[in-house]
Amino acid sequence: MEGTRLRNKSADSAARNAFRRPVWNPTVIAFAACALLAACAPRSPFDDEGDETLGSHDQGLRSEDQRTYSSIGISQAHVCALVGLTSNAGKVKCWGLGSSGQLGNGSSQNQLTPTLVSGITTAIGVSVGAFHSCAVRSNGRVSCWGRGLDGQLGNAANTNALTPVTVLTSGGFELNNAVQIDLGADHSCAVTAAGNVACWGRNTNGQLGDGTTTPRNSAVYVNGITTAISIAVGAYHSCAVLADGTARCWGLNALG
Repeated sequence: MEGTRLRNKSADSAARNAFRRPVWNPTVIAFAACALLAACAPRSPFDDEGDETLGSHDQGLRSEDQRTYSSIGISQAHVCALVGLTSNAGKVKCWGLGSSGQLGNGSSQNQLTPTLVSGITTAIGVSVGAFHSCAVRSNGRVSCWGRGLDGQLGNAANTNALTPVTVLTSGGFELNNAVQIDLGADHSCAVTAAGNVACWGRNTNGQLGDGTTTPRNSAVYVNGITTAISIAVGAYHSCAVLADGTARCWGLNALG
């Protein structure tokens, strides 16, 4: 019994440290978002009770949520998933750390089980950053929520949002032709149906690709990209795959 208490105390301490000292690396992401919440990985198909059904012991997911997600995004301490296989298809559920509103449910409270993001019913893609989240909707518009102090929500403001806000272009119009999105630590990028890439948020290392290091709280287009088919975003850099199979990258290059 004493050994169990010690192990539990150690796990609780590690979890608190993961929240207290967020670090943008896969180890902390996997631990904080999956191990802490016990919601991502099922137990062995041959567990100690002899149950051979994968996912039957997903401790962090309610039974009605199991096997219903079509895609998932994981950050340092929160998770968002696109619901795709139930009557809730097109909705987004998030769980984990909610301090900046990154769960999108109108609260800044943490959630240990999936909770619906307010107002999102037609999502086709979802991605998460350090403390913000975004979804692409079927009409090509992008909604973001959570931390917005660096403009990473793209709604022409620099404030946090507890519920989704719509991404605007630098001209004040809604970004309305996005097909894919990916988020970095404090910036966001989307591929458009026209093959352009639009980015917004922190720009200290040129990760928005507009030729400046000026932060942007609305979407600006990456210079010279007109045939993009997909985007991948790191903490402080971004890359796009083009239609000819080549890739273009921009932003922090300290390690090549």
